[in-house]
Amino acid sequence: MHETATLDKRERSIQRATLTVAMLTNFSIPFTVSSVNIAVPHIGTEFNASATSLSWIVLSFLIVTVVLAIPFGRIADIYRRTPILKLGIFLVCLSAVLNIFAPSMEAFLLLRIMQGVGSAMIFATNIALLVGVFPASERGKVLGVSISAVYTGASVGPFVGGQVIQYFGWRALFVVIAAIALAAFIMAMVRLPKESKKEGKEELNLHGIIFHVARLFSGNRAFTLSNLAGLFNYASIFAIIYFMSIYLQLGRGWSAGTAGLIVIAQPAVQIVLSPIAGRLSDKRPPAIIASIGMALCACALFMLSFLGEQTSVPYIVAGLIVAGTGVALFVSPNSNMVYGSVSSDDYSVAASVISTSRTFGQVIGTGILTVIISAVIGSVPIQSVEPAGIIRSMQVSFWVFSAVCVAGVFISLSRREKERGSK
Repeated sequence: MHETATLDKRERSIQRATLTVAMLTNFSIPFTVSSVNIAVPHIGTEFNASATSLSWIVLSFLIVTVVLAIPFGRIADIYRRTPILKLGIFLVCLSAVLNIFAPSMEAFLLLRIMQGVGSAMIFATNIALLVGVFPASERGKVLGVSISAVYTGASVGPFVGGQVIQYFGWRALFVVIAAIALAAFIMAMVRLPKESKKEGKEELNLHGIIFHVARLFSGNRAFTLSNLAGLFNYASIFAIIYFMSIYLQLGRGWSAGTAGLIVIAQPAVQIVLSPIAGRLSDKRPPAIIASIGMALCACALFMLSFLGEQTSVPYIVAGLIVAGTGVALFVSPNSNMVYGSVSSDDYSVAASVISTSRTFGQVIGTGILTVIISAVIGSVPIQSVEPAGIIRSMQVSFWVFSAVCVAGVFISLSRREKERGSK
């Protein structure tokens, strides 16, 4: 009896430590992304970059993450997850320190690539470690809690980033980013238990990685359609994340601090609702909850497509609140479905595929945004663009992505129909 109690106490201690590290790393990466989005106009102005080239601040990070997430996930499943997580956090910290001294746009983009490598390692392991130490009956709950940390980072990022940039400049922002990453690294080194080396695993090679992932997709409709729905959702919602800071600062002429206060509305709602949605997906069909969330995202994009030079702040905030509600209802239940469709030996690959779907969706979204911006504005310095041009390109983008999100609703709903048919 005493031995059982000791084991339960140790198990709960490991669960708490893993949840703490997962939440801290889930906070740090979105904080970096959202705060750097606020800094984009200032970085572009200092380096005299064109409106089109500014998209590479985002793309350089996202493309590397897309390419490397699944290989790192498979490496983690075959060998060990914890060392890869620690190395990823270290690379994010180091690149942030070096960003403080970036002498040119080219150097800045190279460091963003390094951040992408580190982020791929993190995305492949932190949630896989978390899901692996909790029972399936609590999976949705802990996913919701950990995902709320993502939105906490995303919500704090614009506010802190806006204030730091306004008073100290964009380079000071990377001092804050480096400090957060360092805290995450120390926490991982101190709190995570040593992971035993896995024995009897197959040899790692590119062909094996591709073949294994293709087994995961082949015949696993829940896994395939859940990730496809995620790709559509992330591609659509990223348009809001990308455009809002540019619209508020360059389209409306407001300060970075004011822009950060407004943009915080969306992730703030996601912080509150994500744990609720996660717990709900443990008790109710997650596909239905996710589909409702996707539909709300489409409504939000349609609302925000009417933003103009005189749009009131309450209307802007209302659109962001609808978007935040939709994302919260989609992400946790959708992730719960993905992890529930694979074995525990494949959690890192599943996490990597989720990350790849998210990041590849953002890459597609950014690519479409770049084409629209080029067509509407052209390749001119961002500080020279008239507010009307910025607003027009944003409106066209939101129209396009509201349609993409509607298509995602049908994918999400058909997933549930196929599941019923397969039982």
